[in-house]
Amino acid sequence: MKARLSLLAAAIILTVVSSVPATAATETLFSENFDGNTSGLWSSGSGTPLFENTGWTYSTAYKAYYSIRMGGTSSTGSATTPEIPLKNGWLGATVTVTFQSAAWYGTSSGLTLSKIEGGRKTLIDSWSVPKIANDKSSAEAITDFSVYVSDANGKQFIATFDVYGPFQLVFETTGSGDNRRAYLDSVSVVGEESVSPPDITATGVSSSSVTISWPAQTTAASYAVRAWTLVPVNEVTEFFTDWYNQNLTLPQGWTKEGDLGRYAVVASPIAFNDNNQSLTSPTFAGTVSSLSFVVRRYNGNTDKPSTFRVYGSSGESGVEWTLLKELDLFTQIGTSGTSVSINSDSVPDLANYHCFRFVYEKDGGNCGFGSFSVTGTGVGKQPSYLTGYGPDATAVAGTSVTISNPVADETNYVEVTATGLSGKTASTTLPVAVPAAAQPRSAVISVK
Repeated sequence: MKARLSLLAAAIILTVVSSVPATAATETLFSENFDGNTSGLWSSGSGTPLFENTGWTYSTAYKAYYSIRMGGTSSTGSATTPEIPLKNGWLGATVTVTFQSAAWYGTSSGLTLSKIEGGRKTLIDSWSVPKIANDKSSAEAITDFSVYVSDANGKQFIATFDVYGPFQLVFETTGSGDNRRAYLDSVSVVGEESVSPPDITATGVSSSSVTISWPAQTTAASYAVRAWTLVPVNEVTEFFTDWYNQNLTLPQGWTKEGDLGRYAVVASPIAFNDNNQSLTSPTFAGTVSSLSFVVRRYNGNTDKPSTFRVYGSSGESGVEWTLLKELDLFTQIGTSGTSVSINSDSVPDLANYHCFRFVYEKDGGNCGFGSFSVTGTGVGKQPSYLTGYGPDATAVAGTSVTISNPVADETNYVEVTATGLSGKTASTTLPVAVPAAAQPRSAVISVK
């Protein structure tokens, strides 16, 4: 039976790869809209500020209309959130803070955002906040603020940083005179559990064993290991599943020219909808004996002919493309999908080609493409997992593992995955060149 393999599964990524689980790990950690401040005036801002969350502290801050104002003519102002805990026992998180702000008077106001974590205050970012109110009435200023924060160039401020435990946010104005007064509204804090790819190293590499180790991570709850070598296969298939699932991501090694679209059709999800769009395959090893794919016609009429062409290349840099097949959209491609095959009977020198390009020349109508397959001798490779370190990954206690009996005289690939409490993962794959097994020495007998 022929070995079958998706190109996506065959791709071996030798750099750090981060992945996110199917269930989102993002949580709202904190929110404050200052909606209790209904009587303050935008034109001045006065009175004790009110907060929806208990635990805020402030200096030179006042209530304003559904917001607060920080700073005065003689001093800067500040507002500090209550302590914000991480969710679900997370060991670390990447935090994104968004808020709205506007200067009260003058040309602008300076504003900084800092975090307090573990008793240490750290500056996160600083901004110059343009004014929106200049001795205006409350109603006029509120209207200005609504336009200001919703405008394409308006100021909804954003800052992203990492934390490793409970933290506080500190908003502070800077500047002098009237230029150190600013409004604050709509503070939102969301976090996503942070898990870093393990920094793995290989030591003691021999034909009998290899030791893989990595530093402990404060954000990882567990680790798992997979190990494999690559073995040749005689068929490679690609159904462009991520594209069909609306991720619009091509498989490893595939490239495109033009803004290809998507059809909700499993057999042909890639949409060619403009002239001279193209899709190019990876370069296949071995000897290609055939390739096949599905194309499907959409819209258009025979008065505007369009052509779908297939080109081949040796895969070497600078080698020109050779036309292998062309299909008329209206006479050779059906609206329910047409399966197309190219083999050595139709292209006698097909074995010379290792890379394929699909080009759509449009006059009318669109074309769907998918269900690609290439067959031959050793056209692809698939993982062959080492005993005890299969595709489901093996949980490891600690930060090292010794793998016995790696495949000698081959490149062995070892992947270590760190998992956080939310299920978010991050992985690193390391290629390890294992030497050939030592040959036993022949006994030498000396006769005198």
